[in-house]
Amino acid sequence: MKDISSTIQKEIKKFWPQAQKSMAKLNKDTQQFMKQTEKNLSASYDKARRTTEKVILKAQREKLYYELGRTVMPILSAEQLNNKRIAPTVREIKKLNNKLHTAR
Repeated sequence: MKDISSTIQKEIKKFWPQAQKSMAKLNKDTQQFMKQTEKNLSASYDKARRTTEKVILKAQREKLYYELGRTVMPILSAEQLNNKRIAPTVREIKKLNNKLHTAR
């Protein structure tokens, strides 16, 4: 029994240094992978945040354009509404407004 135990201990001593090196390398590789993953996630988050902020700002701008148009439309005289340069845009806005209100 003692002979088997000492044989096992000898075998363990043979492969133990290599196993330690392998585990240390695995640990180092895992740490590097985690750092790279953290950088990638951080970069993705920042990009998504910037994109979201841009979308919000554009939506706010469009809302202001819409409110400005609603305010200006009643002020425009009939002559201005029939103007060749204004009339097509006004008609298109009215069509879009009708579609928007019926879609709700």
